[in-house]
Amino acid sequence: MLQKLGFLPGFNKQVTSTGAESQWTGGENVRFRYGTPEKIGGWNQLGDSKLTGAARGLHHMVNKTGIKYSLIGTNRILYVYTGGVYYDIHPLVNPSGTAITNAFSTSNGSPIVTITFASAHNFQAGDIIFFGDTTTFSAITGSNFGAADFCDKKFMVTSAPTGTTITITMPSSEGGAGVILKVLSNRSVMRSHHQTQSYHHLQ
Repeated sequence: MLQKLGFLPGFNKQVTSTGAESQWTGGENVRFRYGTPEKIGGWNQLGDSKLTGAARGLHHMVNKTGIKYSLIGTNRILYVYTGGVYYDIHPLVNPSGTAITNAFSTSNGSPIVTITFASAHNFQAGDIIFFGDTTTFSAITGSNFGAADFCDKKFMVTSAPTGTTITITMPSSEGGAGVILKVLSNRSVMRSHHQTQSYHHLQ
């Protein structure tokens, strides 16, 4: 005669398999629904974009028109994901920007760019800066880096050697002779402090 065996939902890790009569003692990728176990469906990678920082929080929402959004907060930047695209929605600390002129210097064979400010910058390593668009840059000479390498791009501050200088690291090394004080116009940079989690704009 068939006899129905009843098992309690959940895993009991406090007793041995012998002592856990009518109980489950272990499993992987399992959830209990209506008192019975079922496998968890699994997951897929959401897009190919690389996010800046490590994700620390995730929140889902739907707006009044029914569009779904995923808000992702990393230790550096706040993103929203919708329609297969990640958008950086991090707030700017100083949207009007910080003016810098003749501020960049490089060395041949090094990816390090040093930025010099006219006054104290209040940056620290790990802050994120965002450069303005091409209209804020004048000619850059004596370097293989051009305006397109900086405009509308974010960089993490590598170091802050002094109160008026910071360094950033480019994806490639300087192929030119290396120049002191590369020329930029008086509009160029935004900034994001890693503690306040907001951008700072350098113009």
